[in-house]
Amino acid sequence: MSRQYAYSDSLSHKKLRLVDSYVIGGTNLLDFGAGTGELIQLEKSKFDNVYGVDSEDESIRIYEKRTKYKEKIHIIRNNGDVPSRLFGDIQFDWVAACDVLNTCNPNESIKLLKAFCSLLDSDGCLLLEDLVFL
Repeated sequence: MSRQYAYSDSLSHKKLRLVDSYVIGGTNLLDFGAGTGELIQLEKSKFDNVYGVDSEDESIRIYEKRTKYKEKIHIIRNNGDVPSRLFGDIQFDWVAACDVLNTCNPNESIKLLKAFCSLLDSDGCLLLEDLVFL
């Protein structure tokens, strides 16, 4: 999985670097659909706490095996819960969702977008990178 980001001329790598160029840092980052943690690897030095959420056990296993800074990086397995239920009162400076909405039907996408917005600080940023065909 993470091989798709390894080659600097790959589209996945270029998209990831573009996303990285927008993220300026803060206290809390949520990467929803974190996969093997490529975005987290780029952003972890910019935040006090980084949360990655994914539903695929294999992706989480790969990420947990290679990660450092475990005290500031929190990997959460999600099996369909609405994101706002996973974090209690935690608010995020940034919520990133890359290649997530294209896996959902339109109603699920709307629910996710609402949940992402509810998790943002009052001056937080929602960063979406997706191709969605409705």
